[in-house]
Formats: sequence, structure tokens, C-alpha cells
Amino acid sequence: MIKIFAVQPEIMAHPEHFREYFKDFGADKGRWIGLFPSDWKRRVENLIQGTPPDRLKPNMKNAMRDKIRGPKFKDRFIRIPEKFDARGTDWIGDAESLVASTLAEGVLAASNPRSNQRVLVVGEFDPECPAYQPVTNRRVPKTPQSLFEAVRSVVRVARSIDIVDPYVQSIGSAADSFAKLLNLMFRELRAYGSTCKKINVHLKKPDVFLPAVQLQNFKSLLSPIIENGEAITISFWDLNPAADRNHDRHLITDAAAIMSSYGWAEDSGGKPTTDISPKNSDTHHRLTACFCRRVTDEFGKLTDDATITI
Repeated sequence: MIKIFAVQPEIMAHPEHFREYFKDFGADKGRWIGLFPSDWKRRVENLIQGTPPDRLKPNMKNAMRDKIRGPKFKDRFIRIPEKFDARGTDWIGDAESLVASTLAEGVLAASNPRSNQRVLVVGEFDPECPAYQPVTNRRVPKTPQSLFEAVRSVVRVARSIDIVDPYVQSIGSAADSFAKLLNLMFRELRAYGSTCKKINVHLKKPDVFLPAVQLQNFKSLLSPIIENGEAITISFWDLNPAADRNHDRHLITDAAAIMSSYGWAEDSGGKPTTDISPKNSDTHHRLTACFCRRVTDEFGKLTDDATITI
């Protein structure tokens, strides 16, 4: 869905490479620059600052630094879990280990000393090659495993997860399918040492809303998949007419918004398959403002008694 690349800091400090490759990254473009090592931005900025003025003029230095640090471009980057951070002085070797862990898809570097097929040498590789090209729109069966595989690269680096699917209910086959998807997500978060310990679920508020009944049903459904220190919150929204009509169904993380056109569970949405696609940063910000930060009511409203925690 979204490929993570380890990009050698020296690459993005070079004006021609910066101009050629930086525009290729962003959640909606299906590629992230992994912050590898964790101080990747600082290293790039120092390299830019240290470039002689006859090679890089001050105004260009400022423009490059603004794009590295500016909030407008934050969707180009993704944090790498601490357990996978670069440790040694051999950056390319560490990056190859990151790829071997399956966390990153490939490496952009100035050289490929070990002839690793996943290391792409800038200025030499074909940008149309499969190793670099993402698939940003996928049609997949709505089985828990297929849905999970479609968003796996996003889940494993998430620091927060919210799932919007108005029509999942607390009982029935769709509920069982949804629980299996959440279980796969929790297992992935544990495996990659994520700090994300809670998944927030956003549903449509039933016409007859009985909080105690919903809590009992969801507790029976979801308690078996939760380990100590983990939680699932379920919020029941009074959707506004437009959101209800559009059937908004999204996976929202701190770094991306992924839409599933026909939902996140089998037997919901009336279709056996669904289209999965990342949305642009504006959509991500709008969804986050409503469902995660709750500072807007663009999609609906949430009353104080309409959230339960498992």
C-alpha cells in the first residue's frame, strides 16, 4: 500500500537528487521516507548547511530545509520504531537490515556495495521499476487477512489507529470478521514494538442505543484479542446526512488515511471485495480533526455517553 524507503541522508542534501525524488513521496503517492536513523532530518539539514555556496545558494538551502521541516510536507516522512533504528556507522548495511526485517521496502543510496537488489542507486535506477513503483489502489477480498495485508505497512509503523466503519455491529458474522482484523493489527503492533496500545473504532449510533448492551456484546467479542495494557474504544456517532450518505470508511493513523470503499468487515457493505486507497494530506487532516482530535463536527457529533472502552 505505502512503501517505506530508507533514503541515504546525503541523497536529500544534493539539490538535483532532492528535486528529482522528494516529490515522489507522500502517503497518497504510496511512498514514505523512513526517518532512519531517527535524527535523519537533522543530518540532512547539517549536510545542506555544510554545502559550499558555489554549489548550493542560500535561498535554495532555505527552500530545501523548509521542505524537510515544514508541516506542509510532514506526510512525506514516517518514524521508524526504535527497535529498528540505525545503530552503526555502516548506514547502507543498517538500511539493508531494515529491508530484511520487512519494515522497509527498499533503499535509495549513492552506491550499492553488496549488489543488493533492494538498494536503488540514485541517478541510475529506473523510476518506473517495480521496486520503486507503489500500488496505491488495490481491490481485495474483504476477508480479515486480505484487508490486513493491504494496510499492513501502515499499521506496523502507526503510533495511533482509528477505524471508521459506521455499519459494523456488535454481533453477527461481520462483527466476527472485524474482530479478526483487529486481532491481526494488534499482533503486528506487538511484533514491531509499536507504542500504539489502543485502537479506536468509530461506528454509527443505532436508532435505539443501549450502552450497557453494546458494552456487553463488544466485551464478549473483543476481550479475547486484547493483552495487558491494550484497549479498544468504540464511539457511536450521530453522523451528519452527508457522512451517512457517503458511507465513509477509513483507517486513520497519525501518518495516513486509508479508505476502504466497502468497509472493513466481511458481510458489510454488500460487496465481497473492496477498493483500498490512501488519501491525500488534506483528507487526512480533516478526518483526524473530526474523529481523532474531535475539534470539528464535519462528519458528525459524539455525545458524552456514546463511547465505551474494552
